[in-house]
Amino acid sequence: MRWSLPFLIACTSHGSVDFPAQLAPLEDNRAPLPVGSGPYPESLSIVSGGDTELWWAHAQGFVHAPLEEVWVHAQEDAVCVDRREVEAWTTSEGTVPGFDASYTIHNTVRDIITVQYDTTWVHEIQDRDEADIPVRIVAQWDKTAGTPFIDLLAGSVVLEAVEPDVTKIGLIEHLDASLRDDATI
Repeated sequence: MRWSLPFLIACTSHGSVDFPAQLAPLEDNRAPLPVGSGPYPESLSIVSGGDTELWWAHAQGFVHAPLEEVWVHAQEDAVCVDRREVEAWTTSEGTVPGFDASYTIHNTVRDIITVQYDTTWVHEIQDRDEADIPVRIVAQWDKTAGTPFIDLLAGSVVLEAVEPDVTKIGLIEHLDASLRDDATI
């Protein structure tokens, strides 16, 4: 019977997620826009908290780079993985048809026990300018398989071009997991 706990931890699946036909932020972003010199300070403002149902984090900010460049980097698995917690990962590309980009990241956390889970990401170009250049991109992710210690891990990213070389970023994450709190969201 000793082998059953690690097997259950590593192999529990919640099944696939039905992402909406049009992606949207999980909720209104509670983080204020950063304040600094100039109208678009290259900074990120973060707020987080929790209640009896889940922990949440919201962030908004600006990156001084074109939206298309920011989007390329937003799709990199090393950017999407929580490297504070995850020791190793692999990625499967094109896992959800019908979106401009999709991939599943297979995460491994080694602490007292080894925990594995998958997060599936989908990205959608929602608006383009008159030159057909994207000006708004929305992404969503969700835990789609793995450990029962994580009941909910979901999030959204909104990228918007506010100037040709400035991108506004909005991030929202929800977490309901064993032994987690505001410090680990």
